[in-house]
Amino acid sequence: MVWLIAGLPATAVVAGITTYFIATHDPDTLVGKDYQKEGMTVVDGSLAAMDRATALGLSANLSRSGEQMRLRVSVGKAALPDTLLLELRHATKSNQDRTVTLSRTGEGIYNAPWHDLGAGKRQLALEPQDHSWRLEGEWLEPFSEETRLRGSIPHSSTHP
Repeated sequence: MVWLIAGLPATAVVAGITTYFIATHDPDTLVGKDYQKEGMTVVDGSLAAMDRATALGLSANLSRSGEQMRLRVSVGKAALPDTLLLELRHATKSNQDRTVTLSRTGEGIYNAPWHDLGAGKRQLALEPQDHSWRLEGEWLEPFSEETRLRGSIPHSSTHP
C-alpha cells in the first residue's frame, strides 16, 4: 500500500523531468525565421515577398534532369539576377533542410547539382539574394516530375 501511495507521485515527477529534458534538448523548429509576433497575432513576413512576386508576374517550374536540378522562371516585369536561392525545407526535421544556389545558364533558366535529400515532403522557397520576392511550392521526394512554384494566391472575401 505504501508503494502505491508513494509510487504514483514519484512516477509523475519522473515523467515531468523526462518531458522537460525532451523539450529542452530537441525543440520544435516548425516556425520559420521570418515569422514575428505583433500583439496577439503571428505575422508571416514571407507573404509580402510572395505578393511582390505575383505583382511582378513571376512563376517557376523545377525539374530534375539526371544529376542536375533545372529551374525555368517565367518572367513578367522583373529582371532576373545571376543566382537564385532555393530553400528545401523538410516538413518536420530542420536538420534535413537544404539551401541550394542556382546559377543562370540562359534566359530564365537556372541549374544546380542535384543533392540526394532522402525521402519525405519538402517545402520549396525560391528567392533572389536580396529577398525582394519569393515563390513557394512543395514536392514529395523521391522527385519524379516537374514542380510549380508561385507567389501568393488571392484570398476570397469570406476566408482570411
